[in-house]
Amino acid sequence: MNNFNFKKNNLILRHLLIILFLFSNSLFPVQIDRQGTKRVLELNREYLEFIDVSVSNFGSEKNKDDLIKANQHFYDAKLFYLQNQNLKSYEQINKSLEILKYLYMDIIENKYLPETKELLNITSRSILHSNDLQAAYYLNQGYSQWELSRQKYVQGKNFNRYLFSTKLSYFREAIEVIRLSKRYALLAIIESKTPIFEKKEYKKITYNDVIQKDDLTSKISNFEKVQNNLQNIIYRKLIADENNFFLHHYDSYKKFASGKNSVLHSGKNQLKDSQLENKQENKIKSEKKQVKGKKQIEDKELKNQKVKEEKNKK
Repeated sequence: MNNFNFKKNNLILRHLLIILFLFSNSLFPVQIDRQGTKRVLELNREYLEFIDVSVSNFGSEKNKDDLIKANQHFYDAKLFYLQNQNLKSYEQINKSLEILKYLYMDIIENKYLPETKELLNITSRSILHSNDLQAAYYLNQGYSQWELSRQKYVQGKNFNRYLFSTKLSYFREAIEVIRLSKRYALLAIIESKTPIFEKKEYKKITYNDVIQKDDLTSKISNFEKVQNNLQNIIYRKLIADENNFFLHHYDSYKKFASGKNSVLHSGKNQLKDSQLENKQENKIKSEKKQVKGKKQIEDKELKNQKVKEEKNKK
């Protein structure tokens, strides 16, 4: 418990320092601290990597485009930081965090909250009318975590709209909690659909079960256990997989689902050197301006020549 409080206090202190840094920058934009810029850069990277799993698993095309745009601003911010241009670096970080703010909100509002609630509702009625205490416990925990996630999201949404990093910290917590709610929802589904005689508490323990404690099943991770149980009840048609259980299962453990690739990783090839592009654009504009100026001079000279010719004729 003390360790948890220490981590929580550390996180609060970290965000207070970042808020103080951002506030000081708004007052004295020229004197941006390099160490502060480095801390916000690191936080920007964490927010990008965290939401990458969610967007890659079930994000829309717009969500994917927004993540790539946010990553482009982060890439530009790193370049400016390496060039010791802290003000420009901070401006790019701010743009990246603003895009991420709306991206997190869209994913939570339109994906996590409604789809997790749907998972919880699948077996709620049958569990409430049964005597399955374990399934009821999982369901109750799932709903509790869902409500906690919703509250975290509302807190972040109502926070100062310009303090992007603090809003994002609330949104990240909301996603972490909703993923836990998903785990409970899937456990409730498995528990409620597994026949009574197959449940652990009803199994007859043999001598072999006692002496073979270190068999392969004891080394299987919780992720694999849940996946195996899901496969079992779906294969036996004890429940229809109409809600894409495996996608939610992978996401609840912060994993990329089967067939899903990291948007950040695949989008690296799309990153551009904005500084080089700006130079090229400025060069093209300058050349166009020179051509236009030269044409104007030629037109003026031609006009003057015609005026002279007309005078000579007279």
